[in-house]
Amino acid sequence: AERPQQSEDAPGERVDPVTYVFGRPGELEEDLGRLGTSPRRVFLGTAGATALALGANFGGITDTLLSTKPDSARSLRLDSLYSVAGLRGYYTSNYAIRFPSTWLFDQSIAQAQAYRREVQSR
Repeated sequence: AERPQQSEDAPGERVDPVTYVFGRPGELEEDLGRLGTSPRRVFLGTAGATALALGANFGGITDTLLSTKPDSARSLRLDSLYSVAGLRGYYTSNYAIRFPSTWLFDQSIAQAQAYRREVQSR
């Protein structure tokens, strides 16, 4: 009786840790081909999701990243959009101020500014 041929992935075969994690050369492309996708599509999807998560401050990730280099973030005035080290920034041509990120912006001021812009545009 003939013995069945064993494949490369035979049960019980020892695989080094690097091959176990990253696979054999070409294995990723084979698997993605079976799924009807490509490495490019996976990369673009991951890059898009990462950009969306950073832009939306998903889970506070952007605040955390900007807080690692607060001086750089403040010099780019990113603290007007995101909290940097617990502080937000407000900038005009005359002054700049930082306030705790837990404080809420006074909505009556925003409404008055919007009304003023609307009246001026008429």
